[in-house]
Amino acid sequence: MVNWVEAQKPLLHWLVRRAGLRQQTVELDPGTVISFWVPKANVTTKKKSSVCNSRKEEKNKAAVVLVHGFATDGIVTWQFQVGSLADRFDVYVPDLFFFGGSATNDPDRSPTFQADCLAAALGRLGVQRCTVVGFSYGGVVSFKMAERWPDLVRYLVVSGSTFAMTDSLSSATHQRLGVSSSAELLLPESVEGLKALLSAATYKKLWLPDCLLKDFLEVMFTNKKERAEMLEALVISSQEASVPHLQQERILLLWGENDKIFNLEHAKNIKEQLGEKATLKIIKKSGHLVHLERPCVYNKCLKEFLVLVHPEETGHDTVAEMMNWVEVYKTLLHWLARRAGLRQQTVELESGTIMNFWVPKANVITTKKGSACNSREKEEKKKPAVVLVHGFGMDGIMTWQFQVGSLVDRYDVYVPDLLFFGGSATDAPDRSPAYQADCLAAALGRLRVRRCTVVGFSYGGVVSFKLAERWPDLVSSLVVSGATFAMTDSLSSTSGSASRRWPSCSSQCLSRESRHFFLRQLIESSGSQTAFTGTSLR
Repeated sequence: MVNWVEAQKPLLHWLVRRAGLRQQTVELDPGTVISFWVPKANVTTKKKSSVCNSRKEEKNKAAVVLVHGFATDGIVTWQFQVGSLADRFDVYVPDLFFFGGSATNDPDRSPTFQADCLAAALGRLGVQRCTVVGFSYGGVVSFKMAERWPDLVRYLVVSGSTFAMTDSLSSATHQRLGVSSSAELLLPESVEGLKALLSAATYKKLWLPDCLLKDFLEVMFTNKKERAEMLEALVISSQEASVPHLQQERILLLWGENDKIFNLEHAKNIKEQLGEKATLKIIKKSGHLVHLERPCVYNKCLKEFLVLVHPEETGHDTVAEMMNWVEVYKTLLHWLARRAGLRQQTVELESGTIMNFWVPKANVITTKKGSACNSREKEEKKKPAVVLVHGFGMDGIMTWQFQVGSLVDRYDVYVPDLLFFGGSATDAPDRSPAYQADCLAAALGRLRVRRCTVVGFSYGGVVSFKLAERWPDLVSSLVVSGATFAMTDSLSSTSGSASRRWPSCSSQCLSRESRHFFLRQLIESSGSQTAFTGTSLR
């Protein structure tokens, strides 16, 4: 089975490379290495550890170092920040020891050791001055680095963290979150444990399928023995703790208003202890994972601070920053669909009428005589066909993204785009669900689908009912969610206006009028509604 968390990492790495970063490993001592993502122009060559930099020294950008927390490695933690910063700043994303590609055979597991090694590795990369941005456990490391290496750390940004995890603070946090130890919370052994961690770390309840959470556990929570030792070394006696003497001129505390792990009261105490050099910025409707829950607001606050302390850094936003993240996600989704064994297929029914599908790789129709390129030799070995028909908000593969991977092992899954969604279109004036159903039936026929189970959602459920009624020899069984036989005028008035204004979306402007026409034709008069006949519902 495909591990979907592992499967998305190559795409994430590809996006980071598109933003101008490259992977670099720094060996400090035999057995001690730190993995980084660094600016392409600042990659260190093996020859005399010289920096291969095509830019003149005076044109170097200000360096920003992003230090991750305890659950994931650097690039996964900061995936929504890298593209936003890479144009104006030299971004460095390290993996702390026992995360990502970093490791050490030294027995020291303290945040101080992490800070000293990170500072040494940055020196090897030619970083002389930088702004450090630390999150959670990475914030503790960042405070240590700022205290011990003031000539390196010019400015500091910290989110959801503390100077040091004292035994009293640790005990109070465990009691508040209902756990017996930090390891119970931060090193979950089960899907239920991971759900508890996500619940504590987020403002809104985050739902993910159990199979995806299981994949996340397998990929992200490795090196448990060493990480457990890091958690033990993190806690110090309250008597030993003191407010660090930080020489940095400006410090930004960027906090989620609803952080349950290091709450807002704790952030205010840190601000008070640091004095006037510190600024506390609170982001509403966000928890501990503030940079992931509200990345746009987080990035805006972070960049405002960075531009304030680095006024010389001006410039335009990069393509990566202006990137439509929905389009980026679609690229990932299409790649995952291909990994699951599906391929895109366009069926032309007549001139000007085409339907786009995701179909099983083995059932792709070649252009040669319309034959099926099917590697299965015996007809009886074909899997049962399942057709997933989307609703009105999104195209097929976006609607059914969590179902495809669960079904492909046992069934031949077909995911069409209805007309004027995705890659499907027609110049015919008919916009009725019956016309959608007829075109879908014809396209399935071209794809050699003789019998199938149809699964319809919302508007796609209306189309599915029509398909089952008009094509009973094709539809063997039917599954419908959140739909109706027909949208009557009386039902429509009860549910609210069906012709409400659709949100602006540049990629679908051309089809918006057609979708309004769909809605008008969807509303049939109560007197014209006919009884549903044909395929039995099971």
